[in-house]
Amino acid sequence: MTEIAAFGRQEAERRAQGRRRNLAALKDRIRGSGVPVRDYPDPKALGELVLADLAAVIDSLYPEGSAPDPLARATAEHEAFAAGRAEVFVGRVTCAKRWTGTRPATARLSSSSVSPASASRRCSPAGREPGAPRTPPIS
Repeated sequence: MTEIAAFGRQEAERRAQGRRRNLAALKDRIRGSGVPVRDYPDPKALGELVLADLAAVIDSLYPEGSAPDPLARATAEHEAFAAGRAEVFVGRVTCAKRWTGTRPATARLSSSSVSPASASRRCSPAGREPGAPRTPPIS
């Protein structure tokens, strides 16, 4: 049901004028806020403006030639993977004591303390038994 049918032509026009005033006031507040504002004629033009703005932000954050070398990238990926697992790791108290020397309920592994491979060896089935030989590193 349209506003004209619901309220009559005069009331519908009054409501439409109120919405136009509110929209104009909103646009004025936005333009007066100091935030960059640009007009665009259609959705395609808006898309092009957004793409250009995003490309400029990406280029400023990650300039050409700033990509890490393959070794640095692999290292960062491994550290991120280990950090994600270490945040939720809840291990046995004996394993935590081996890593940190304390008795925490959870133990957080970091690249500066214990590597995931080392932690895995320390808490391997052979490593859990008192006096059992260490599991040799996987090569």
